[in-house]
Amino acid sequence: MDEALCREHIAKARAELDRSNVDVLYVSSAANNLYFTGAAVGPGDRVVALLLTRDGEPSLVVPGFEANRIRQDRLVGDIVSWEEHESPFALIADILHEKGLASGRIALDGQTWYWVVQGLREALPQVEFVNGEPLINRCRMRKNEREIGFLEQACAITAKVLTAAVAQFRPGMTELEFAEVISNNYLERGHQSGSLVQSGPRASDPHAPAGDRPIVLGDAVVLDSGCRVEGFCSDISRTLLVGKVSGEISKAWSVLKDAQQAALDAIRPGATCESIDATARNWLAERGYGDYFLHRLGHGIGIEGHEYPYLVGGNTLPLEPGVTTSVEPGIYVPGKFGMRIEDVMVVTDDGCRVLSPTAPRDMAWSA
Repeated sequence: MDEALCREHIAKARAELDRSNVDVLYVSSAANNLYFTGAAVGPGDRVVALLLTRDGEPSLVVPGFEANRIRQDRLVGDIVSWEEHESPFALIADILHEKGLASGRIALDGQTWYWVVQGLREALPQVEFVNGEPLINRCRMRKNEREIGFLEQACAITAKVLTAAVAQFRPGMTELEFAEVISNNYLERGHQSGSLVQSGPRASDPHAPAGDRPIVLGDAVVLDSGCRVEGFCSDISRTLLVGKVSGEISKAWSVLKDAQQAALDAIRPGATCESIDATARNWLAERGYGDYFLHRLGHGIGIEGHEYPYLVGGNTLPLEPGVTTSVEPGIYVPGKFGMRIEDVMVVTDDGCRVLSPTAPRDMAWSA
């Protein structure tokens, strides 16, 4: 993240403030602060807030004892600090009074805690507070070419890591040992990251952490991994087939790959998020696997691994060029096996482009 990118994000937010007839965006979460200022600072048990108005430099309100550290990290915004014996809400009210906005409309980001909202209401009784999450979502869900490039770089690193780790795999490794192999491959490339490794019957639980089960011949092994480049994430899942697998696993794997491709082929501007989810879900259901696809098809990805928008039933949002999401159908048969294939894609003018093309979809180990 650099200052130019933060300035671009602020300009997008100001356009949304005008569109929404809102005077101030109150940003609380670390991810949103990173997006707008370059500093990934969020609230602990103390108030941290970015006040972003329609003009002028944003104000980043922080505890006094953390001000120097945050000042070194942030790329945009004036640092305004409060001491332990002072009220951060009174300070925020003073800042808005000086800007003539003490009776305006403030949009709060979705991670603003209730006790903070109460303090703001008491300090700013004339202000109308509204939900700022839709405003922020509209800013963050559309990526520019630089941001897409960072995502693509992160995906390329993860693709190399998974390919190298599979080459180092040996049957008999536990899930935890194989997860460490993956982590070491990240470290060799200058990144720190954890991975999900789930094998055999344990893979039927989509988010089970790696355990001490040995990975054996005939297993399907779910590998779910990612890293960051300039704050932007990758998220790739592959299913490693260890040696000769059963006909049941082989058939399910073929159906799963086709379901993902059907969803990718259906993506284009104007297609709704729920319609893409339905494409993969119907493909699996028509082939007898409908009861074994347990989660939404995908999630937005950017400075957070999971962010807006979501490819899920009930989400009628039309896709737009620049939107980036995962596409990750799965089949999870209780007590038997699980499998998932996940790629990150960006919506283009006439379809979509997969950002992880160098990660082979078919991963297999043989003696």
